[in-house]
Amino acid sequence: MTSKAGTAQLATLESLRLPLESYPGLSPFALDLVKGTGNAARFLPRTPLENLRPAGTPRPAALVTGLAESNMRWGNDVRRELESWGAGRTITLVAGQQVCFAGGPLLIIVKLLSLLRLRDVLAQQGFEATVFFWLATEDHDFDEVASITLNQKNGRTRLRAHGGSLRQMVGPLPVDDRLKRQLIDAVGMEQPGWLREGISYGDSFAELLTEVLRDRGVVLVDSMLPELRREGRDLFVSMVQEMDEAERRVTQRSSEIRDAGYTPQVAAADDGHYSFLYRVSDSGVRLPIRFDDGQWSVGGKRSTREEILSIAQQQPETISTGVLARPLLQDGVLGTDLFLGGPAEVSYYAQLAPLHEMFGIAQPRVGLRGHLLVGPQRILRPIADYDLSADDLFRAPEEIVVRLDPALAPKMRNAIDGSADSLEADLERIRETVLEADPQLDRSVKRRLARVRYHLDKLSEQGERAALRKDTERYGALSRLVETLNPDGAPQDRHIGWITFWMQYRDRLVERILDQVEPDAPALKVVGL
Repeated sequence: MTSKAGTAQLATLESLRLPLESYPGLSPFALDLVKGTGNAARFLPRTPLENLRPAGTPRPAALVTGLAESNMRWGNDVRRELESWGAGRTITLVAGQQVCFAGGPLLIIVKLLSLLRLRDVLAQQGFEATVFFWLATEDHDFDEVASITLNQKNGRTRLRAHGGSLRQMVGPLPVDDRLKRQLIDAVGMEQPGWLREGISYGDSFAELLTEVLRDRGVVLVDSMLPELRREGRDLFVSMVQEMDEAERRVTQRSSEIRDAGYTPQVAAADDGHYSFLYRVSDSGVRLPIRFDDGQWSVGGKRSTREEILSIAQQQPETISTGVLARPLLQDGVLGTDLFLGGPAEVSYYAQLAPLHEMFGIAQPRVGLRGHLLVGPQRILRPIADYDLSADDLFRAPEEIVVRLDPALAPKMRNAIDGSADSLEADLERIRETVLEADPQLDRSVKRRLARVRYHLDKLSEQGERAALRKDTERYGALSRLVETLNPDGAPQDRHIGWITFWMQYRDRLVERILDQVEPDAPALKVVGL
């Protein structure tokens, strides 16, 4: 779908609102859900935001205390917020993310600030809400957690650590010293506390968010917090007791999602089973708990139902959840009223919705995070200067120039191709002359003439690109725009770390996103800094 920016809307390059369809790669299910189209509502009914109400029932004291103490260790004093939530006086808003080095890509801070925006909306309606941000410290995707891509003046820089286990929880691991030094050198900062000696990826992420949010009252939740896992004991036991039925219901729901024209977010393993629960070893390795053909196993080793039930009952701190069980634990323990997620997380909820009912956990309202891209106003200026469309923002610069000046490239190609036609006749005469002298040279001549034709084609392509780049001012401005909003052909918010924007703009970055983000709306925002 094409949408013109319009010079009036970007007169000061403050922001631009585009249809969410223009965001590349957005899942059809998430788009239908937020637009109210298609079959998405069949799987995730959407109660109006204004219908949300506080729970009115007290929360477990041990959990409230554990959350308060863990946040205080990060320098995040949320005792007042937890006191209100613990008394049941507030609406519970939840989002989450795996912990990421240096804060991860832009979408993470956008998601978190989307929750704060919703809290403000509820406050205007007279309701107090508590914001929780779930830190998935149990995640084992080391390559994704221990890496970051920075967009800088001299190009993009990919920083990453090496050597992580494919199955070990990343959150408790110490941040790689070389990775710290690379970041400090790349952004030109003094070593901050959230990169101090020996700090873990989980604590580093939490302390950075604490610094950036500056007492905005966000409760950070370590997913492996012992008090939280203990509150999940009954769920873990029930899931072990009913694992076969849980798999059957997810399989059935997945089939219904496919029949409705969507793709289930989580696929079963090669053996046809889903990994709901894991046992965490003493070394932090996650071992899948499986029930297959009447046999139980933990990490591939034979076990019994009684042994696994004993672990779930007596050592719930050692139980980790997979992507389909994590929402159940989160909603069961926190009592989520509204969950805000990305397209994949929204799809998780559609796939596991039957399990909420099965395990007696209230299904929260599920919303889509805000989609928002940022850039310096001077770099966004070409949107207005050239009246670019939404589609243009995700095209290569050459493609934009072709749209703006359709005759430019064909003119160059026609000139070269015309000369090539004349040369082709000369090459054919050369071939005939050589073969008249020695017919056995036919294969050799064909091979050499093919090379000539190949280089002619390359010359034609180079000439076309040169023509498109002839207006260096225009081409340079468009290149900088695309490199900012769609670097390497991927939307900025999924690809580029927000830390460089934070280092340059500090509170302005937070305020601009908070002011402009539109959570759970069919909109993509482009925001000038």
